[in-house]
Amino acid sequence: MACDLCDELAGRGAPEQVRAAGGRQIHWISRSFAMLPSLGPVSSIHLLLVPRTHQTLALANGGVDDVAPVIARWRAYHRNSVVFEHGNAASGCGVHHAHVHLVTLGLPASAHQLFPDLDLAKHTALKTIADEQQETFWCIAGDGDVWACHQSGLRSQYARHRVAIHNRVPFCSDWRQHNHVPWFQTGVAAARDWATESRS
Repeated sequence: MACDLCDELAGRGAPEQVRAAGGRQIHWISRSFAMLPSLGPVSSIHLLLVPRTHQTLALANGGVDDVAPVIARWRAYHRNSVVFEHGNAASGCGVHHAHVHLVTLGLPASAHQLFPDLDLAKHTALKTIADEQQETFWCIAGDGDVWACHQSGLRSQYARHRVAIHNRVPFCSDWRQHNHVPWFQTGVAAARDWATESRS
């Protein structure tokens, strides 16, 4: 099965919606992960942390060692934010390549306020869910704790929708529609700045 993110990360071109948006440069922040602006942002800064190799959970295969420090640094800059991933999902959003969302929030919120429909359980660290083989949703929000659940069949775009509601912005379930174009441009700049700092 073809994967748009694999193709984009390998330099084999980008999907139509990326080209229509003027493209997005791949910002490598480690040997294994890139930072990209989200095409369907639900905040003024909405970035994606994407592993170079195709996998369905970004924390897997040692990825947690790259992801955890990025999240710590992100939260140091953006206390009002949420980080989340819906991994190992059969439904997905049309993209089965793992990607962690880093999204600023207009107002502070806990994981339970953002995602009230989920049966979230507190975890001591990201490492405790890195080896999951089943569908897994995890997040880090206001309190900085790791919350996760195994909820089979979680609907596609659930988390983006809930964050859009919290941020009081219009939501389009098809991220390919590339709404909120000015926010995409903000994300382009944020990803570039992030990569520059990572290399410093």
